[in-house]
Amino acid sequence: MESTPQEFLKYDFENESSKNYSQISLDKQIKSLARFTSAIWQIHLFIEGNTRTVAVFIQKYLLSMRYLVNNDLFRENSVYFRNSLVASNYSNILKKISPDFTYLEEFF
Repeated sequence: MESTPQEFLKYDFENESSKNYSQISLDKQIKSLARFTSAIWQIHLFIEGNTRTVAVFIQKYLLSMRYLVNNDLFRENSVYFRNSLVASNYSNILKKISPDFTYLEEFF
């Protein structure tokens, strides 16, 4: 039986909500945010504007956790953000390529 996008989102949000960012280092916060962002982007709920929608969501999510962010980071680095999301989701076993979160972590 194949999972639905809603089931993937439920899993990702339940996993994320179990974390207490105030109790982990900034480095671990960044790694966690990168993986959460990558996971919800990968579900690709929006045919047009998926990356923009995820960027707005993550910005609002960070604001809800009292991080000081605005749209400038995403607007000025939109290509880097998208390419970072692609790198965090791309794998090719034959070419020995696995998902790379370092670019997305650097973005955050």
